Amino acid sequence: MIRPLEQPLLYKAGDVLVGGAFSLHSQISRTPTTFTNAPDALSCTRINSRELRFAHTMIFAIEEINNNNDLLPNISIGYKVLDSCCAAQQAVMVLMNGQVGETCSGHSPIHAIIGASESSSTIEVLQTAGVFNIPVISHFATCACLSNRNDFPTFFRTIPSDYYQSRALAKLVKHFGWTWVGAVRSDNDYGNNGMATFVAAAAQEGVCVEYSEAISRTDPQDKVASVVKTIRQGTAKVLVAFLSQPGEIDILLEEAVKQNLTGLQWVGSESWITAGYLATQRYSGVLSGSLGFTLQKANIPGLKEFLLKINPIKDPQNSLLKEFWEETFGCSFQAGVQNQVKCTGSEKLSDADTSFTDVSELRISHNVYKAVYAVAHALHNIIKCFNVVDQDCISPTSIEPIQVVEQLQHCLI
Repeated sequence: MIRPLEQPLLYKAGDVLVGGAFSLHSQISRTPTTFTNAPDALSCTRINSRELRFAHTMIFAIEEINNNNDLLPNISIGYKVLDSCCAAQQAVMVLMNGQVGETCSGHSPIHAIIGASESSSTIEVLQTAGVFNIPVISHFATCACLSNRNDFPTFFRTIPSDYYQSRALAKLVKHFGWTWVGAVRSDNDYGNNGMATFVAAAAQEGVCVEYSEAISRTDPQDKVASVVKTIRQGTAKVLVAFLSQPGEIDILLEEAVKQNLTGLQWVGSESWITAGYLATQRYSGVLSGSLGFTLQKANIPGLKEFLLKINPIKDPQNSLLKEFWEETFGCSFQAGVQNQVKCTGSEKLSDADTSFTDVSELRISHNVYKAVYAVAHALHNIIKCFNVVDQDCISPTSIEPIQVVEQLQHCLI
C-alpha cells in the first residue's frame, strides 16, 4: 500500500505545462509485513538536497526561458513537480490529471515530463505516460534498456546510455592489468543491466569476476552486512560498483565503515563517482583512490544566485521547502520542539554545508537544464507562428504531447 500523494510540491501555472519527477527524499521506510494486518504505507524521509537542486534547476531554466523574448515569446511555461521517491507511477498520474482519485479529464495538462533520476523509476513513469504519448526526458536514467524504441518510443535523455559506460569500465580495468575483480550492483534496472554488460565486456577483455552481489535500498540490514562480508572475504582487491546514488551506495558504505572494509580499489559508475559528500573523512578509508568515468562539468550562469534566494518564508505553504530548511539548519518552524531552536527564515543558505547550493561540479544539473531547453525548443517549433496574422497556427491550449514527441525526435535520442 502506498500513501496517497499530496498536491505537487512545486507548482506554477502557465500557458503550457512541464512536469518534473525527482526523488526529493532519499530514504524509504518500509515496515515488515505480518500477513495478519494491512501493511503500513511506504513513506519517504530525509530530503535529498541534490535532487532538490535538480528540481530547482528545472525551475530556473523555465524562468530563464519565460524571460527570453526569442524563445516562446508571449507564452509562459508553467511547472508541476512531484516526488518520485516512493511511487513513480502514482506521481505521474498526479502530473497528468491532478489528485489521485479525481475523475480523468481525457486530456493531459502536461506536455512533457522531466525525470526521473533513476532508470527503474523512469520505466515506471514511462509505463503510464507512454500510453498517452507524453514525452519523458531523463537527465540521469542511463540503463541501456531504455534505448529500445519499440518499448519506449516516447523516451528521451540528455545523458549517455550505459551501453558505453559499462564497456569503458571493462577497458579501464583491463588497462591497469586488473584481471580478477569483485562486483556489486544495485538490484534494479540500472544496476542489473549495467553490470550484465560489464561482465560480458570484461570477459572479452580477459577479466574474471570473482563474485557479483546485488543490494537494494530496502534490504534489511543483515542482507547488506552479508554482502559486505562477502566482499571482505573475497580475494579480489578491485571492486567494481555499479550502484545508484543516493540509495545503495549509501547503505553499502555505512556497512563498509562498520566492518572496516579497507584495502580495496573501487571502480565506480557515474551515478556516485562524482558525489562530493562521499569524499569526506568518514569514507576516506574505504573509497580512497576510487576511479571511474564522469560527464564533462558545465557552468550555468545565474543558478547559484537563484538557489541562494530560496527561502520557505517566501512560500509559507510549501511544506517541502520547510522540511529542507529544518534539516539543513537543525531548527523547527513549530514552536516548542524539544532540543531544537525555532527557524526564523533569516538563516542563510550561503552559510550552510549543503549540496543544494553546490554548483562547483554541475554535471547532472546541466542535463536537467538541457532537457528543459529541449522541450522549450520543441514547443517553440510547434507554435512558432502563434500570433502571426493569416497563418494556419496552433495555440498553446491545443498542443498534444505527441507533437512534442515528434519535435524531440529531431534533437534527442
